[in-house]
Amino acid sequence: MVASRQEIMKDCGGKIMPMKQDQKHPVTRRVRSSSTAAFCQGKSLFRVVPAAILVFVLVRCTIPGSEPAVLWAETKTPEQVEYEIKAAFIYNFMRFIDWPEGKHTANRKYQTENDPDVNREKPPPPPLLIGIVGRNPFGQAFVPVLDRKINERELGLVYIDELGPYLAAAKTEVEAIAAYRKKNAVLLSRCDVLFICTSEDKHLETLLPMIAGSAAVTISDIPRFVLRGGMIEFVMDSKRVRFDINLDRVKEENLKIRSQLLELARRIHKTADNPETKGHR
Repeated sequence: MVASRQEIMKDCGGKIMPMKQDQKHPVTRRVRSSSTAAFCQGKSLFRVVPAAILVFVLVRCTIPGSEPAVLWAETKTPEQVEYEIKAAFIYNFMRFIDWPEGKHTANRKYQTENDPDVNREKPPPPPLLIGIVGRNPFGQAFVPVLDRKINERELGLVYIDELGPYLAAAKTEVEAIAAYRKKNAVLLSRCDVLFICTSEDKHLETLLPMIAGSAAVTISDIPRFVLRGGMIEFVMDSKRVRFDINLDRVKEENLKIRSQLLELARRIHKTADNPETKGHR
């Protein structure tokens, strides 16, 4: 069945818990099984989400200032609403992206070798992992999304360190990068989607080569992200959240974005194009 524009942009309803003011990182996901947590390198990365008390419904992919974007059980700031919308977009991106079989095989192998509780004769599909690289702007935005599955695969969320503190602590850039790789390389390679936060803007040219070859979809709202080697860039267009795609980078990683999603892109960049004047709108 061909998915409609409305299906891709449909709501991302769910249940969330309020975040305490002093909570540095929000609840990351509802852990359904030990295998998902073990796959993500330990349950310490997660907290179980208790009974929900708030419900939100995404009704339009806009932010305050133009049209009502979201019906809320409590007041949200424009930034919170914006990142709720971006989380919904990321979930829907994943529904229309195909990863190479090698990525699935490698993650299944990692899951089987590292989870003592997994059924080795018939292991469950490995979870689809979303990694947040850098200073997390999403708050609780992913909590309702992570209650869903894509093609029978659970979703997981992990946080990956900022590169800046490593550079500040090390004597040389080489030492900093080596320390960063030692701590974060496994998660970077396991993630299916990596959202690179704006805190990493200055370090983007260092981070992207670390990710290259892992068949991870790179997404960011860093300005000119797709022109600097990223795959999908969120942009604000007339107070609406839209996105550009670097299709060549997608193909280089043997990823496939289905036509239904490509048709929704504001602009599609290709190496042969002049990125400032050409593309798909």
